[in-house]
Amino acid sequence: MSDDHERAFSKPFCALRKSAMVSWISCSVEIKRETVPHAFSDDKSIEAIVFAGEAFGQTGPIQTEAPVTYIHFILRKGATLRHRIPHGHNAFIYALRGHGVYAADAQDELPLTAHQAVVLQRDGGDGIHVTTHSDDGVEFIVVSGEPLHEPVVQHGPFVMTTEHEIHETIADFRSAQNGFKNARSWSSDIAARRFRGEKP
Repeated sequence: MSDDHERAFSKPFCALRKSAMVSWISCSVEIKRETVPHAFSDDKSIEAIVFAGEAFGQTGPIQTEAPVTYIHFILRKGATLRHRIPHGHNAFIYALRGHGVYAADAQDELPLTAHQAVVLQRDGGDGIHVTTHSDDGVEFIVVSGEPLHEPVVQHGPFVMTTEHEIHETIADFRSAQNGFKNARSWSSDIAARRFRGEKP
């Protein structure tokens, strides 16, 4: 992680939140936290933090070769969101907190609660429909992208396209280079509990 990245994202969006979602998208150094727009529905019942893609007329600063959507939605009690997913995209929703109801094109309703994911069918409609009547609302991310039809090789936390790339990445991690400069000082409460045999 670069020093610029650490400075840009060292503060949470809201100090009161008790959970976080960590995902990595390699971005230009010009993209800072302040450049990520916060968009709102007309009645202000929905906030969208738009990293990539578009919501409520705002476009995220992250532009990729293959189009992606990465939007953090916050719905207050009584809100209803209808959001278009580009045709042909793979997509998922991951709930961060609260309670809501998800439906593809207002059909086949499913509960949407914290720490649950909904994987969307590629041709299962043209968007999502989420409502909430919970006092705490619902907060979730929507991620979508065009399928690249490339191989995926996974080893531990590393995901690449070839075994060779995996071996190079593991070597970089072990030698604390190429983005892993602080790796030797990383620690994880979850990893320590798992090592002791405790369940999450």
